Amino acid sequence: MPDIIKGMYHVEYLAIFYSIIIGVIATEFFSGWSMTIRCRAISKPYPLHLAWSIFGFITLLQNWFGLWPRIEFINKNFLYFFWGSIPMIIFYFIAVVTFPTKDQIIEKGYKIYHGSNMKVLYVLFALYFFSAIIGSIIYEDIGNVTNQNLLRFLGIIICIGGIFIGNKKWYQLTTLVFFYSGIALFLLALQNQV
Repeated sequence: MPDIIKGMYHVEYLAIFYSIIIGVIATEFFSGWSMTIRCRAISKPYPLHLAWSIFGFITLLQNWFGLWPRIEFINKNFLYFFWGSIPMIIFYFIAVVTFPTKDQIIEKGYKIYHGSNMKVLYVLFALYFFSAIIGSIIYEDIGNVTNQNLLRFLGIIICIGGIFIGNKKWYQLTTLVFFYSGIALFLLALQNQV
């Protein structure tokens, strides 16, 4: 396969596909939040729902940011390219499951919709954390992946617990505190690398 065709490198071609997919996922989040604003008279926004949606979006951004050092790999073979798309597929389903349609808002409201989808969200986040662990092995990530993978593994354990007791408000709050703390640690690690 040629490295360059008419001025475009193959790796650029593949990275553009990733960018389009991430753009579609981001659109799902923004559409969901705009629906929350538009339908606030029909159903009051539910704080836990908003906290989970913001966490999902920040994690999507974190995943996208982490793709940069991996871009060089996606051109090597299809496995690298395919594995890089797995988290994006998971995030698409996270966005779709997180936000109700207008009919679902009218029928259930945000609180009931959110509660009825928590098990699915926990499964999807567990799959994301698992894919991130496997990705750190496949792509030979730089940095301290042991600590990152330990946090991801704890995230999987928390998500498995959430599958069984995730509708408890205290469990969701505890989960969010842990997950947002993980994001804070990630941002602090970035600051220390600069």
